[in-house]
Amino acid sequence: MAVGVDEETPFFQTKPACAWIDLLGHARAPQRRQAAQALGMLRKDAKAAVAALTAALGDGNELVRRQAAESLGRFEAKAKPAARRLGAALSDAKDFVREQAAEALGRIGPGAKAAVPALIGALKDPVKYVRRQAALALGRIGTAAHRAVEPLLEALHDPEEDVQAEAARALGEIHPEIVATLSAALKSKDARIRAGSARALGEMGPRAKEATPILRRALRDRDEGVRRCVIRALGALAEVKAAVRALGRALTDGSDAVRREAAEVLSEIGPAAEPATATLIAALADDDPEVSSWAALTLSSIGAAAAPDLLHALKSKNDQVRNGAAQALEEIRENGFTPEAVPVLAKALASKDPSVRSWAARALGQLGPQAHRATAALAKALVDPNADVRLCAAPALGSIGPGAKKAIPALRAALKDADRGVRQAAADALAKLEASSA
Repeated sequence: MAVGVDEETPFFQTKPACAWIDLLGHARAPQRRQAAQALGMLRKDAKAAVAALTAALGDGNELVRRQAAESLGRFEAKAKPAARRLGAALSDAKDFVREQAAEALGRIGPGAKAAVPALIGALKDPVKYVRRQAALALGRIGTAAHRAVEPLLEALHDPEEDVQAEAARALGEIHPEIVATLSAALKSKDARIRAGSARALGEMGPRAKEATPILRRALRDRDEGVRRCVIRALGALAEVKAAVRALGRALTDGSDAVRREAAEVLSEIGPAAEPATATLIAALADDDPEVSSWAALTLSSIGAAAAPDLLHALKSKNDQVRNGAAQALEEIRENGFTPEAVPVLAKALASKDPSVRSWAARALGQLGPQAHRATAALAKALVDPNADVRLCAAPALGSIGPGAKKAIPALRAALKDADRGVRQAAADALAKLEASSA
């Protein structure tokens, strides 16, 4: 151990960069590898270190070559002088060296444009990870990699979804007008091209939102696989309202796989899928159990806004619909309510269905003090023609506490209710409110 070096000092800090550079050129293979690793971790004396690591890409030991590539990536933009040699390393006989070289080029970014031809070639590499990293690197190089547009369009048909996704993202970085190109490709006679274009637009996310109208039309594509890719793409775009309407229609598609995809994507959208509530409830009766299960999950994620329709669904003649609605309502109750649900629940107290009014009152009680804005609606519910509604409204007011003191007169009037249970519930709520106001 070097004099003055603490036992806990990281190994790469035990020598200056110049010493590690010297070891990289003269030591045995394990020491050369350690020297290459140390230089990447130190990231000092960039010019000399990058030059030494670039030379090490030609080392006779594959582990040294791999470590040299990894360490060059740690220097990021400062490793620009190594770009051409890293490109050459994409032809290395060892898979892991090619993988690390592609990753390093991605970390260098725009400065790696000298390696664009080699990266284009790497899109055909037999190893999935190399192809994925090559696409990622091309995207990070940006517009300077314009020659890669056609090869990346071809990569949208790669057998591996990871590679397809990275190719799509790279296209968006290199060619901002690619959205129009991909949108036009949705009309191709080749189903593979249509599917790949839809998948690419989805991977681009909000940047491709202008493609929403054509994607919605593509939901009528004759090919099931294309429709599934379109559904995924719509779910990834920022135009949520338009996507939800289109996905709701897709729940009636003749293909089980397409309906499953639509239901799953709607579940990922969550509360914003509320406009599709009626269609989702209908989907609870789907012959495919996966579709009905996803529909129930989506309805529960929508929350209180879906509750009135779900409560109506409990009266369905279809056992599957009733069970799915009950499952969703139980999930909503267990997940609890947020203050944002108060206006929806207060409005539900005016529903024509007494079961909806009762459920809303209980839900407001579960919110406690946070439901104070519903005090007037709950006070009005104390004279509801349905005893169960009145029985749920009184405890809810008690749960709200001081914020519901304006309901005290209504609760006192409820002490004369014809129903004994309501009278007791009103008395209990009054005791809570009066005690808190004292």
